[in-house]
Amino acid sequence: MSIKYEVGDIVNCEVLGVSDHEVSVDLNAGKIGIIAFEDLSEEEGYDPHKHLRNGKHLTAKITSLDDGRGNIRLSVNAARHTDAWDQLKDAHSANETLTVHVREQVKGGVVAYLKGLRAFIPASQLAASYVDNLADFVGRDLEVKIDSIEPAKRRLVLSARAVEQEKKRLEQQAKLDALEVGSIVEGTVARLKDFGAFVNIADGLDGLVHISQISLKRVEKVEDALRVGQKVRVKITGMKDGKVSLSMKAVELLERPSKEAAARKAQDEQVARYADRESTGTSLADLLGGIKLD
Repeated sequence: MSIKYEVGDIVNCEVLGVSDHEVSVDLNAGKIGIIAFEDLSEEEGYDPHKHLRNGKHLTAKITSLDDGRGNIRLSVNAARHTDAWDQLKDAHSANETLTVHVREQVKGGVVAYLKGLRAFIPASQLAASYVDNLADFVGRDLEVKIDSIEPAKRRLVLSARAVEQEKKRLEQQAKLDALEVGSIVEGTVARLKDFGAFVNIADGLDGLVHISQISLKRVEKVEDALRVGQKVRVKITGMKDGKVSLSMKAVELLERPSKEAAARKAQDEQVARYADRESTGTSLADLLGGIKLD
């Protein structure tokens, strides 16, 4: 039974022979296919005479049903690209992190190759911070995510910035997970705003103390109560969407009873000392009063 082929089919074939500029293959259906040397591999210096032998099996994509000599034209590169595009579409859907080697600098960015496919990394996607010199990235390996993929247009755009942002987000989340609402921690005032102060409570993690939460006393201006670099004790009152709410007032409220107790104790001790002095003085007076001088 004759197999009907169509352009775009991916087929398995067997090498029949290698000539000066092409390879003939058997399509296992009584049909002969031809693969040009340039369609065999994109590897620099690839030599079909060294790498291929009769009987070797190849996977190729049909690019033409008749080359004018009655032969079917195929391309190993095209088959590899089709499979690569499919794999990269899956990687894009899964938001996978991939590693690429930057080959060259072009206008507006750099070029890298991923599974044999040319990919573009815009300058704005090379790092989380501003990139001044694109040449610094040539020859480097970068971790990237697929920003956009369009197989029909052979367009593949990558982003190293997305990987850095994801790592930063995960690190930030780990710090948030280590915090507990209701706990009291020490921090350093990092920035002052009209509406409150941002306090650093972990490396790279700030929380907001709203102006209403700075003190039990009324605070008119934040700068009147706090200064940048000041060490403070704060209570974690809430965490939502990566933001941390803090309160100095809550700490003050918790500590006020103990402070008042300490003040009362100090006052009582002072009264006791005064009473002792008074008692001692009276006794001496009584003693002296009993002495008669001639």
